[in-house]
Amino acid sequence: MNEVGFLVVVGVVLATALAIRRLRKGRGLWVRGLTPWERALLVKYVPHYGRLSAAGKQRFESITATFLHEKRWEGVGTELEEEMRVMIAASAAQLLLGRPEI
Repeated sequence: MNEVGFLVVVGVVLATALAIRRLRKGRGLWVRGLTPWERALLVKYVPHYGRLSAAGKQRFESITATFLHEKRWEGVGTELEEEMRVMIAASAAQLLLGRPEI
């Protein structure tokens, strides 16, 4: 393959990767929702969640699910349990809930 062909292939791969990233970031594509167990944790431990409207709860769950399934955390000196991961994601969602661009 000549240099021009190689550069075209690299350009197509990069453009595709950027397009996929924008789609995932912008619309939350490929992120599954919360499980009933995860939703129950929100009801139990996040008082703010219980005061949201139905649309607000759906948005809060979407942001929480995005954090939960797209971000990775490492515990320092402790093992992160699933319940802890859900609470970390919910805490982040609380900070972002009122932002229109999120």
